[in-house]
Formats: sequence, structure tokens, C-alpha cells
Amino acid sequence: MSGEAMAMKIELSALIKRHGIKPPRFAPLPLLPATERECSVQGFASPATTDRERMKFATLCWRRPFSKQIPLLYRHQRDRVAGKLLDIQARYGGLFVRALVNDAQAARCPYFSIAATIHQYELRQVDDPKAAHALITSATLDEVSLVPDNPGHPDALVVPTPAPVELYNLAIRGIGIIQQQLAVIEQLPRLSAPPPSPVHARRLPVITPPRRPTSFKQLVEAMNEHL
Repeated sequence: MSGEAMAMKIELSALIKRHGIKPPRFAPLPLLPATERECSVQGFASPATTDRERMKFATLCWRRPFSKQIPLLYRHQRDRVAGKLLDIQARYGGLFVRALVNDAQAARCPYFSIAATIHQYELRQVDDPKAAHALITSATLDEVSLVPDNPGHPDALVVPTPAPVELYNLAIRGIGIIQQQLAVIEQLPRLSAPPPSPVHARRLPVITPPRRPTSFKQLVEAMNEHL
């Protein structure tokens, strides 16, 4: 936990004690139907509203671009990878994710939950017991989890990815695989091309120098000149 997060917890605790705020009632949803197949899910992992602990992540608080190494876990267990995050977006309604889940227990979880490093926050509406909260204005997303109960935010619901969106995601993943294969092919040594055929020069007529006349011919020519 960062120093800012610790300070926020202390200030929130004092604010809650000062107003005598009681934790909101919460009844977890039932588990999703069991499946042995890999499934695609989506939803707001962190809705842009106040959670059960009186915290709210501002829509634009997230430091971007999001790392491609952010894990998808089961119950925030570092040794329990639940699948892979396909997409992370900071939307108006909150932090939206799409994920591919290949853990049977995680696939039944009805909630998302996140872990983040908090860099900056502000206390808001501190004099209103119903609205007082800490607004997180700068944070780094560390991981996203699937949890069966006790989520940080009761509205961080897991929903199946609609079929058209899933088809689009499959197409995008397929294009990505093709691009990777093309990159590998480009790195292979190129086959040496056969040497180009030599260009044959145009054959010019051979000009032979005149032959020197023989002695007999010279004698005949000299006699003709004197006739």
C-alpha cells in the first residue's frame, strides 16, 4: 500500500467515525452457471461511483497507457491466474475491461475487483454524511480480479461478452496472430536469388584490315600502270 493510500484510509476512517456512518448493506449475487469451457466476459471493473468503502476513482484518474502485463487473477491471488485481459478502457462510466477466462472457478464469479496504486486523492463533501467520500484523482492499475463475493464495488458486475463483440475480438486476435507470424517470416534469412543472366552485348561485324598484296600481284599491277 502506497503512502497516499495509507493517508487516505486514515482520513476516511476519521470521517466515517465523525459522522457515525455505517457500512451499507450488501447481499452478494449467486455464482454464475458452471462451465468447463473458456469464456469471454466484460464489465466495469471499477465503476465511476462511490464504492462500499467511500472511495471513488475519477474517470480520468488512470495513468495510461495501461500495461499489457496487468494480470487477471482469482480473488487477488498472485499465484492464481484466471485468464487474460483483452481490453482495458477508461470510459465515462468507469474502468471497463474485457477478459478471456480459463479458470473454472473464476468463470463463476459475478464480480470484478481491482488493485491499484494511489498517487493522489481529495476528500469531497466532507460535511454531508450521505455523500462524503475520497475521490482518487491519480492511480495506476496493478491487477484485475474475479471474485465470488465481497467486492470493493457492488456494481462491478461480470457479464458475458455479446456474441457480435466476441466475434470481433476473435477476428482481432486472429489478425494479431497473423501479424506475429509475418514478423517472424520477415526475420528469416532471405533466400539468395539466382544471379541475373548476363546481358549479351550486341555482336558487331568484325572489320578485318586489308591483306597486303603478294609480290606477284604487285608485279602485275606495276606492269599495268606502264602500259
